[in-house]
Amino acid sequence: MNRHTSYHDFSFGCEHQGYWNNRCSGYALAAILKDLGQNRFFQFKTSYKIPLGHIIYNQLQASQRIYLRKSPNSVCTRFINNPVNMQKNSHHILPSVIVTYCQSIHLSPILYYSQEKEESIFRSEILKEDLSGLTNSRCQQILSDDFKQQTYKHKYLLALTRYQHWVALKQENEYFYLFDPAPPKLGGGTTGPCIFENALPSEKYIKKGRYSTKYFYEIMIGLY
Repeated sequence: MNRHTSYHDFSFGCEHQGYWNNRCSGYALAAILKDLGQNRFFQFKTSYKIPLGHIIYNQLQASQRIYLRKSPNSVCTRFINNPVNMQKNSHHILPSVIVTYCQSIHLSPILYYSQEKEESIFRSEILKEDLSGLTNSRCQQILSDDFKQQTYKHKYLLALTRYQHWVALKQENEYFYLFDPAPPKLGGGTTGPCIFENALPSEKYIKKGRYSTKYFYEIMIGLY
């Protein structure tokens, strides 16, 4: 993928999540909100001392605590609160929590997922339980090969990649920019413009050696 910087991509004002934490969801969503803010669709205020991504992650985590409190012995609760899955007291954020949060700020989210693969990023029982509370209008199960078709319906997307890591995408004239909130030394940053297959190649192409990337996916949230 070629690195490209312009007013069309995510590079202006994007911040990275730092090392050894699970705040990628907040920082990926912050990149989208900042881009929307530049276009005056959204107005938001934040302290210069606290990154917007950190604030959004804290809001997501607070919403998730309320959500999980209703089912203290559920599969999702055990997964989220397992110390093995935590880093520096930061938890993974479940997909349904992100969808509900995005809906509350009028981003019209639709979650797409596939369970065709033998090893799911979120084990199938976790994903099944988590998505059970979403309506059909907000959650659609599709075939892996249909992800590309769905992406072109949305200006912005959040994608859950391997290692349970969220990244942000923006579509411009059928080309994509990708923002990875990980620190640059760990491969984070902005890439693009590129076609969808180069931004998020499917796992079958990686196995054939056509691409070398960590960005294969099986959960995607279309926004706006």
